[in-house]
Amino acid sequence: MSSPINIQFCGATGEVTGSMHLLTIDNKKILLDAGAFQGTEAKDKNSAPLIFDPAEIDYIFLTHAHYDHTGRLPMLCQRGFKGEIITTPVTREITFRIMDDSLRIQKEEGKELLFSEDDVKKAKSLFVPLNEDYPQWQDDEKKIKIKFIPSEHILGSSSIFIEEPVSLLYSGDVGGGSSSLHSIPKPPDTCDYLIIESTYGNRNLEKSNSEILSQLKAAVESIGKNNSRLLIPIFSIDRAEEILFMLRELNIKEKIYLDTPMGIDILDIYSHNKYLLSKISDEFIKKNSKELDKIFHPDNFERLRAKKNSDELAESSESCIILASSGMLEGGRIRKYLPQFLPDEKNILLFSGFQAEGTLGRDIINGYPEVNVDGIPVKVKAQIRKIEGLSAHADKTALLNYIDCFKTLPVKIFIVHGEMVASLELSDAIKEKFRIKTVLPKINEKYDLAAGEIRERTIIKGISIGNVRLNFENISGKKIALFAGGIIDNGNEYSLVSVREIEEMLHDLKKEMVKSLPEEIIISETHIRPETLSSATPPSPEELILGLIKIFKAGYVSKGLIRDLMDASERGISEYRKVIDKKIKNDALILDENDLRRKGIQIPDRSLISGQLEDLLKRSSLMEQLNLQLALHRMFTEIK
Repeated sequence: MSSPINIQFCGATGEVTGSMHLLTIDNKKILLDAGAFQGTEAKDKNSAPLIFDPAEIDYIFLTHAHYDHTGRLPMLCQRGFKGEIITTPVTREITFRIMDDSLRIQKEEGKELLFSEDDVKKAKSLFVPLNEDYPQWQDDEKKIKIKFIPSEHILGSSSIFIEEPVSLLYSGDVGGGSSSLHSIPKPPDTCDYLIIESTYGNRNLEKSNSEILSQLKAAVESIGKNNSRLLIPIFSIDRAEEILFMLRELNIKEKIYLDTPMGIDILDIYSHNKYLLSKISDEFIKKNSKELDKIFHPDNFERLRAKKNSDELAESSESCIILASSGMLEGGRIRKYLPQFLPDEKNILLFSGFQAEGTLGRDIINGYPEVNVDGIPVKVKAQIRKIEGLSAHADKTALLNYIDCFKTLPVKIFIVHGEMVASLELSDAIKEKFRIKTVLPKINEKYDLAAGEIRERTIIKGISIGNVRLNFENISGKKIALFAGGIIDNGNEYSLVSVREIEEMLHDLKKEMVKSLPEEIIISETHIRPETLSSATPPSPEELILGLIKIFKAGYVSKGLIRDLMDASERGISEYRKVIDKKIKNDALILDENDLRRKGIQIPDRSLISGQLEDLLKRSSLMEQLNLQLALHRMFTEIK
């Protein structure tokens, strides 16, 4: 039997899009975001039956306006939702434009409509007007208390902090400070439960603002020399404004076009609310009104609202910079540029953001030599670049730092909004650094939450010997701190751990001692022939990792081989097999004799080791793609 308080994850589990989580508090049903799915299966996922009746939802709280967090609002209204939609004023304004634009695109592309104009009107009518930039809210019965906290992702974005009756923070999308417009976000001092995003949970961007500007400048200079074009796929919200801000900072003289009707409207919203952009707000007092008005308007900048002007630019060969949406090439005006743009090797396609799996942008980033654009096969010969480090999402280090800002750490962390590899690596990092229980929920899984529970553990950071602060609970009118375990000296801080955790550490130590024992370099006990591959047994992820680590540590293979295998596994099993076949054909599984000689490595029997590795890799191609990806990713992480 479920407790009166539980959370059910209805999207963005093991993937980046479709954020929607059902929170039940006694007899109240609350949705945290109502995002649409994007990618190859988006239509089926967005129109699929829901696990709840929208007519029974009392409130929808929105973290921000992005389509993957708001796109299902009209669909929910179509299916009977009539409750209240609550968010920040700027998010409300931008979401209205998102819904209008989504309907317009469906009509223009002749697609079967997922919702109607009446559904959009209904959704707009259900928004509750709130005046504060980041408001506080409570229900009529004053049982549920919620606070919106800046998340520094886009203008108006927030984390949703449910203070009562359960202590739960839903991070939404968290900014990481690499933006030119947004600062590093801070969570509240404490919460029992945290739902955190993991878009870049397995990556560290590690680029300064100056390095990001240099990448943009290099692309602009290149098209100037070659009299070619620079096409930048942009997200209409925030990324367009950031790129325009940077182009103005660089004092770019080339002609710049913004070709996205919705983006033009969003640009106006940003211009009117620029005081909310924390990273640059301090600069406003130093600028006059004319300078402020031009903050997102470089020289030679032109907006293309009319479709006719957009069509003419797509057909022309004018050397210029074009910012167009959508950012993942899944729709919008940018697609009309691609058939003429991509085959020209002088042109530069400069990605400025994350490309989700299953999108056209992801295919191009992955190096596909030819792509399909609206039924037309298009050769990809243009230079493909990406602005590394530019992200509205926190990377792995920033997410860990975000958690580290809590004065008292959460009891449990749910990890969402990330591909499985990213979520898994973030989970491992959280457990290693904070020793907190993490959960990677699956779609539609439900978890009970306890209101005001006594924590099984509290880790207090920054304490000193003789001044160990514990988590005191009010029990029978007395403040009592009960604890059984130990204190770990981490150098500049102390942390408290339970007896169970000490046992886990001893178990881990035992495993490390066993792994350190000398072993022969045998990576596969079985041998298979190509004709018997279909009946072979795939290795376990552990067998694959152990085999590859053994042969790598012996110096027989390069890190490049592991990287090639890992990258190919993300594109699919067939691509993975192609890489293996190519390496075998070129006798490139094992390093050649010259490379081995330079390293001072001798192989007792090169053909035997190569044959064993070939067997292991061929059997690994029979694994499920996700297991294969995770195994290779863990392997690559270990050898970095």
